[in-house]
Order: sequence, then C-alpha cells, then structure tokens
Amino acid sequence: MRTITRWSAPHQRTSTPIGLLLALAWLAGCGDDAPTVPAPPTVASVTVGPRNATLSVGESVQLTPMLQDSAGNPITLTTQAVSWSSGAPEVATVSGAGLVTAVAGGPVTITATVESHSGSATVSVASLAFESIAVGAFHSCAVTTEGAAYCWGNNIYGQVGDSLPTGSPRTTPVPVSGGLTFSAVSVAPGERVDVGGHTCGITPEGAGYCWGLNAFGQLGQGGVTGPETCSQQACATVPQPVAGGLTLASVSTGAWHTCGQTTENAAYCWGFQLVGELGTGVTGNNPAPGAVAGGLTFAVVSAGQYHSCGISDTGAGYCWGLNQYGELGTGTTEDQSAPAAVVGDLVFTSIQAGPFHSCGITTEGSAYCWGDNGQGELGDGTTTPQSSPVPVAGDIAFASISLGSYHTCGVTAEGVAHCWGYNGPGALGDGTNANRPTPVAVTGGLSFAAVGAGSEHSCGITTEGAVYCWGNNQFGQLGNGNANNSNVPLRVLGQQP
Repeated sequence: MRTITRWSAPHQRTSTPIGLLLALAWLAGCGDDAPTVPAPPTVASVTVGPRNATLSVGESVQLTPMLQDSAGNPITLTTQAVSWSSGAPEVATVSGAGLVTAVAGGPVTITATVESHSGSATVSVASLAFESIAVGAFHSCAVTTEGAAYCWGNNIYGQVGDSLPTGSPRTTPVPVSGGLTFSAVSVAPGERVDVGGHTCGITPEGAGYCWGLNAFGQLGQGGVTGPETCSQQACATVPQPVAGGLTLASVSTGAWHTCGQTTENAAYCWGFQLVGELGTGVTGNNPAPGAVAGGLTFAVVSAGQYHSCGISDTGAGYCWGLNQYGELGTGTTEDQSAPAAVVGDLVFTSIQAGPFHSCGITTEGSAYCWGDNGQGELGDGTTTPQSSPVPVAGDIAFASISLGSYHTCGVTAEGVAHCWGYNGPGALGDGTNANRPTPVAVTGGLSFAAVGAGSEHSCGITTEGAVYCWGNNQFGQLGNGNANNSNVPLRVLGQQP
C-alpha cells in the first residue's frame, strides 16, 4: 500500500524569493535568450516639407519635418524634439509645431533642427501694393492694385472678413475671403468699440458686398442675417451680397447703417434707424436698401453714426438724421428724416458725415465743418459746436477730407496731410499728443494721395501707394504687428519695400 505524505501546515517560503533567484540567474548569463529593448534609431538627416511655399500677409502654412537614418530609412517622429526657427521673424514667424504665419513681404528660410541635424524650407511672402485706403472706428482696410481687399484691427464682429473666428484682433493686413475683386471699400465709423463693426465694398461691376455685424440689417441682405456666432450677435465673417440688385457707383458705411449711390445717382440706405439716418421718410430699421426720399440725384453720399449727408448733382449739400449737435448743418438742432439742405449756399465737391460732425470741400478747395466741436474737430480754432458750416482755419486748399470721432484730416492737392481735433493717442500724427483746434501738418515729410480718420487713429496712402497709420493701436488698427500707439506715421506691414 502506497503511503502519501501530506503537509500538515502551509508551505513556508524560504528567505530568498524564487523571483529574485531567477533574476540573479539571468544576470549571471542564464537569460541570454531574454528580449532586449532596441535603441532608438539615430537621425542622420532632416528635410522639411513643403520645401517651397508662397503666402500672402496673414496667411499660414503647416510645415512637417521628415527624418531619416544613415541607411535612408524613414524615422517616425516620436521622442525626437524638433526645434523650429525663422531666419527673418519680421517676414514670417514659426510656432513650436511648425506653423508658419506670414507677416511682411519677402523671402524667409524656416529651419527644423533634430539632434544637431537641420533641414529647411523657403517661404515667399507676397508684397502688397495698395491703391486705396479706408479707415473706420477701430479697424482699417485697403484695396490692392489688383483689387484684393485686406483689413486689419478690431475683429469682434468679423469686420475684417477673413472667415476665421471672431474676437482676436488682426495686427497685420489679412486678405478678405471670397476671392472678390473690389474697386473700393468703406469701413464703419464710431466713437466706441461696440459700434463701427461692419465693412462694405463694391466690385468693378457695381455689385455691393458687406460683412461684419448685421444685428440691424446694416449688411443689406434683405432680412437674412449671418450665423449667431459673434458676441451673441448676428454676424458674417465673409462678404455677403447686398440685396436688391442695385448697380452701385459708391458705398459708405455708417456706424450701424449703410448708404450707397447707384450709377444713376440715386441714393439708397439700409440698416439701423434711430432718428431718420436712412432718409426714407419713415421710421424703423430696414435690412434692405430703401430709396432716400425727396427725389434728389446725388453725386456723393456719406453715412455717419446717426446721420447721413450727400451732395446733389448741382453741388448743394444735404444731410438727414440726428441733429443733436447741429451735424446736419441746417442752422438748427432739429432732427430730419429726409434730406434737408445745408445752409450757406456753398457748392461742394465732397462731403463727409462723421459720428457727430460733418465737413465738406467747396469747388474752391475751402473746407467747411459743422456739428460737435468739443475737441476742436471743426478746425475753426474754437471748441464751440456749430449748426451751420464754418470755415476751417488756415486758408488751406484741400483736395479731400475725412472725419474721425473727435478729429478730422485733410490732404492738399500737393499731398500735404493736415489733421486737427483730439490727439490723445496721437491721431493727428504731428509727433505730439496735444489737441489741436486748427490744422497741423502730419509729420514725416510723406506725400499723401488720401488720408482716412477713424475713432482715434488715422491712415494715409502715399502717392507711391504705401500705407501708413498712426494713433490708437489698441486692436492693431495701425497694421504694424503690435498694439502700441504712435503719434507719428508707421508703415503698415506686408507692403512692397
């Protein structure tokens, strides 16, 4: 009979665990067949793709590093650290992930370095050549010689039109999306950040397009609004066609409304209406173009903040809307819901409606202004509001004029720019921050073809087609890549040398 011996107590472990014994045996050479962890491959070369790229200012391209070992085998980028650098950050910047963003015109070499090996790509940034400039409350736009529109500055409502998310300012010119060709653009004025949030333009064929804030129908889409994605307001981040099939010769954006002049010299306005700034003779907002009452034919139409002005084909000035400070020039402060004649029997060649004042240039080149004058924006040497036109001091003959919130600028036939009024952030461009109730020359010796005045900044285009800006730069509206104010003209980035 077989005897089976059983343990009468649980097996007691020895003082040396079996796992440790096995480990010691492996270390002693008994584990020669155990798997080993291969060393990572050594990088022998780095290339960057795409090798060549062409961008416009404001556009971006993603670069990708490609690694190979000494045998030419590709290496999967896992633990290798890539260091990116730009040979000319003033032309294009590169992020730590290889995203290149164009800043100014010219060529630049972008380099990726891994384990002391480097590869590079060449990025060419197209230089911009501008033909016209438009300045609004806190953003600016310009049209190139090829008819492409670029904008920069405040973008809380999508008013730069680059189709990208709203909110972040654009501190350098970015192309307006849609591939449209424009003959002119207009940028909304206003004295606060929450106004002046849209932009409009016309094509060479006379089609009108608008983009940005559309809460009151100022884009003219006939009741159609953009997506509810911009500060809980209806906005469009790309150009939208103006309804009605009008053939426009010009367009002018107000703070919350827009006006246009057809090729038949008929005036139409649309958008917000506080006290008659649409000039249709009826109350209420209108999201589609409506004819200005009175049967007048206009050579020029200009939209301000709560009022509008125009010049008839005989050179007579007319204004309508809010008249709180006498900005209609009728000799009173009574509001008008239809065009009312500017007093003084002046014959104008141009007229501009600002937020709370208006100005015009006569056939002799004399500038006259009327309305609010708290900061000397009428240029008559006082700070007293005027309900009738008063001559701008200095006996200067102006070829064009533009109105900001609290300052005014004009250019002579010889290309000399003058500004007057509020100068806190340097909007007058005279190298100081002192208010000026009479015209002072913009410093720098530049010869300007035109100058535009915004809320607290100004921009001008020289006779050579170069754009300069000065004044408030809170939202990058000076277009020089930062947010620092300047009381002297600064060249907008991205242009031809």
